[in-house]
Amino acid sequence: MNFKQKPYQLLLIAAVLLFICGLLAIKGPFGFRFYDIYFIFPLTFLFWIPSATLFAFWILYLSTNRFLFSKKLMWAHILLTILTCLCLLTFPHFSSYYGSIKMRRYLDVGQSNTFIIIDYLKNIAVKTLPIIILAQLTFLTNLVAGLYNPAGGQNNR
Repeated sequence: MNFKQKPYQLLLIAAVLLFICGLLAIKGPFGFRFYDIYFIFPLTFLFWIPSATLFAFWILYLSTNRFLFSKKLMWAHILLTILTCLCLLTFPHFSSYYGSIKMRRYLDVGQSNTFIIIDYLKNIAVKTLPIIILAQLTFLTNLVAGLYNPAGGQNNR
């Protein structure tokens, strides 16, 4: 694979690696409370959702590669997207709150530590949201500039 000519192949590699990590992940539940509803998902979903997102971007790049304007914007979008997905997956593991998560089959409302952990994870998601938006705007800018370029998007610099 030539990453200089086709940098979007990194998306496929990252998607496959995240999918494999999801297969090897802890088989426990991940639960969170949203108002009065308690949602429980397998921990593998935390790896498979970003993996599916990266795979969808890879397919999007395969279909729009000839219309894109710049390789630099393509690299910026790809690196920002992959790094954001990795940050969303790794920040909870490096936090001091991660070690205090207790897997239970019921919701213990008296355990105030649970609410601190969920608030911490929510803060991570909110802080990475501008990076995700910037990455997607980079792709849209690249696509729109390529479509409105008089050369018809063939000016891949």
